[in-house]
This record gives sequence, C-alpha cells and structure tokens, in this order.
Amino acid sequence: SFDYVINDNSSVGGVQLSTGTDIYISTVSGGNGLQLLDIGPFDLNGQTCTLGNGAWGSIQLTGGARNIISSGGTGIFIINGSPVTTPIVFSSDGTSTLTFGSSVRVELNNGFNFGNKLTTIAGTLRMNANSFVSLNAPYYANGSLLQYYTGGNFNRTIEWGATSDDGYPYNVSISNNSTLIPGGSSNTGIALNLENDLTIDNGSSFYMDYGAVDMTVPLKVGNDININGNLSLSEQIGGDIEVGGNWTRNGITGNFYPKDRAVFLNGSGLQTLTVAGGSATETFDYLIIDNNGAGVSLSSTDVLVDDLLTLSNGIVTTGSNEVYLLNNAGTAITGYQSDPTAGVAYLNSSYINGNLRRE
Repeated sequence: SFDYVINDNSSVGGVQLSTGTDIYISTVSGGNGLQLLDIGPFDLNGQTCTLGNGAWGSIQLTGGARNIISSGGTGIFIINGSPVTTPIVFSSDGTSTLTFGSSVRVELNNGFNFGNKLTTIAGTLRMNANSFVSLNAPYYANGSLLQYYTGGNFNRTIEWGATSDDGYPYNVSISNNSTLIPGGSSNTGIALNLENDLTIDNGSSFYMDYGAVDMTVPLKVGNDININGNLSLSEQIGGDIEVGGNWTRNGITGNFYPKDRAVFLNGSGLQTLTVAGGSATETFDYLIIDNNGAGVSLSSTDVLVDDLLTLSNGIVTTGSNEVYLLNNAGTAITGYQSDPTAGVAYLNSSYINGNLRRE
C-alpha cells in the first residue's frame, strides 16, 4: 500500500510488479496518486493495481507517450474514483498521452475522467456498478472491448456516444446479468455506434425501450451481433438497428423484440442470419436488405417478416430455409427487381434466391 507511486524510470523495462504482488495507491492526503514521468512502462505483470481514494485518484503524465502494460497475463487496473470531485488523467506538459495495453483490464467502480483526448484503451474497459465516465471518454484501439459488468441496470454515460474518435468503441459486450439502458441519463438522441462486434451474454439485456426511455437514433453495429440474452429495439421512430456483419441469436437463451422498428442488414460482404436452437426462426417487423457485396444467407434459419420486407440491394439466399411473409393485410414486399427480362441487371440486383412463402 502506497500513498503515491511515481514512475520516473527511463529504462525500456520500466517498473514491474512482482508475481504475487498487488498494490493499492491510497493518496489519502490529496494529489496525483500515480505519476508517469519517464519512458519506462508501468508493468502490471498479471497483477492488480488499485488507484484508490476518491478524488485523489488522478494520473499525471509528463514527457511523451506513457504506457501501462501487463507482460505476464491479464493485469487489472482498478479505479475507485469519486462521484463528487472526479479524478482525471492529465498531461502536465500538454503533450503526453496514456495507453492501457492490450493485456490490461481497466475497471471503473465510480467516476473517472480520461482526459481530453489523452487516453487509449487497447484491452478492456469494464464498467462496474456505480461507475461512470465524466467529461472525457477514452479512445478504443482495434481489438479493444467496452464491457458492461454492473450486475444490474445501468444508464449509458459518455464512454459510448460518438461516431468516431474518443467514445467510439470497437467491441461491446453486456455481461454478468447486466441490463444496459442506452437512452438513460437523457441520452436517447446520442449516437449508439460501434466499429466491430456487439455481444449480449446469457442473462444480460440491452433495452433501447426501457421504461419510457426510448432511443430516437439507431444502434449501428459495424460487424457481428451475437444475441445470447435479450435485445429490444425502441418504440420511437429512429430507434432501429443496422448490422454490417452476421446476425446470430441463441434460440434457447436469447430473445429479440423488434417493437415495430426496422432491422437493416447493410454490410459489404456476405452476411449470415442464424438462430441456433429453439424454433430456429427469426421474426422481424421491418427487414431491409441493403447489402452491396455478397448478399445475405440464411443459415439453418427461417425468416418471418411481420410488416414489410424491403430488398434494396443484395440477394437473399435461403438454401433449404424460407422467407415467410405473415398473411395479413399490411404485410408486403418491396424494392425488388420484378422484371426478369432485365437480364444481367436483374440477376445482380435484389431478389430472393430460394424459398418465399405467404399463406
């Protein structure tokens, strides 16, 4: 246990925690608990560093690019923070930056400010119960993960809320029986975009319509979505979902509630739609196929469309499965090329290659 840790080591090896040794930085008298002043990295070496006591948990940077790494397995960096005077990452020379390495999991237990375009998460940022990001979000490197691990309801803060740069996550997961409310804290119109994969674990939920807090902007998933828990879209106009990769749902533990909103499959490569187990059927109210690459393939899954199927761009290949239009007065299909005499233009446009049923 230390009041302050000052890394002024100029070696490329830096300062390393020994195997079996965790540290706690209490900073009980105020000030900057962890100061990274020279090029030597602060190496967790698979151990845990807790930056401890409320407002005195700030991190000071000086002299260039500073790194917290873990050379011996996953290192854990816990920030206890403060709900009142939020600690911060700050650069005392105005140019220094901080990167938490790819083997480091940063855990927030309260409030923290990652500094104005100063901090990069290359590993995992875990949001625990009572955590929040204040004023400045981190950058997320390729391969990184923003993980909601609260074990209860959680209102999104600025850790996720941009279309690029800081606050634009790479991968996102909702885990540990957590419920993410992205529109909470008056965030219903704040961007809900991520670059790569979204995973909702078994027992966890992602509700775009929680209570009366309905998103008015879409959830935009750059690559795959994996639904092992619960996903509900918004009940307000605009609260749709766009998926650039594969759609996969566990048909036994996962549930999808379309809420009369649209699902866009708008990738640039082949997209597969899979329900594993259960009824092996996915139900959409509005489904828009807008794939400008290899189209959409149904993998051991039937698709039921309750209101409108729009074929804007891309071929839907069903194999032995089928697209089923619910037989009611409002259900329709639109956007397809209806004239087969159009030859090549027809064959490369938008249609269903396989089984289409309406009863």
